[in-house]
Amino acid sequence: MVAWLAAAAPYIAQAAPAVLGMLGSSMGGNDKYEGPTAESFLQQIPGIGHKYFDPYVEKGAKSQDIATERYMKMAQDPSSFVNQLMSSYKPSTGYQFREQRGLDAMRNSAAAGGYTGTREDQLGQAELVNGLLGQDMQQWLANLMGAQGRGLEGLNMNSQMGYGASGQLADLLSNTLGSQATLAAEREGLFNKGQNQQSGMFGALGSILGGGLGGLLGNMGGGSGPRSGATRVGNGSTGMRSLISGMGGGMPGMASSVFGGFR
Repeated sequence: MVAWLAAAAPYIAQAAPAVLGMLGSSMGGNDKYEGPTAESFLQQIPGIGHKYFDPYVEKGAKSQDIATERYMKMAQDPSSFVNQLMSSYKPSTGYQFREQRGLDAMRNSAAAGGYTGTREDQLGQAELVNGLLGQDMQQWLANLMGAQGRGLEGLNMNSQMGYGASGQLADLLSNTLGSQATLAAEREGLFNKGQNQQSGMFGALGSILGGGLGGLLGNMGGGSGPRSGATRVGNGSTGMRSLISGMGGGMPGMASSVFGGFR
């Protein structure tokens, strides 16, 4: 029996670390924190950010497109732009009143002077109409350009708000992603640290038991042929010393694995 154990000692020594390692894994426990995690809160941030920032971002983008189109038309072909605006011009009621009053006055003057219907009378009326019409058109165009200018100011304001919202949303999302990456790195580091400590502790224990037990069994069952009880006792003592020596050599490594995490 002793001879069989001695023969099996090297295999026992090799298997001991693996067996103890599996034992250590099974001793890890299944306790888990079931409450809300930081990750669960971080995952809510992008949705909240999009909910409140996206309307400003979208409105700003649309406003920028409209304003850019207007600016391009004015810059590329100003005459065509003005003609397009003037195509919708209609004489104002103020112009019509001034025109009628001016023509009545000129006709009365021509009748009193005796030159009604003459070339001079016709030229005078034409100059009056052209002058009043030019003033009315200029005023109409100025009013239209002023209204368009205020509209462009509003579009630019929306565009600036959208730009600011997009920047704040980008910062929010990037900061959230950075926090998630930091948490992931911390979890990975803690996991690796725990795995290394557990593996080192049980590996050292396996070396202690494997080396010492192999020496003990080897000395107890080594050699061949019948032996006296005294010889076996002596070899057993030598084996016990080997076990103690193996334990003494492995303990520093085990202690370093166990207590290394507290530094």
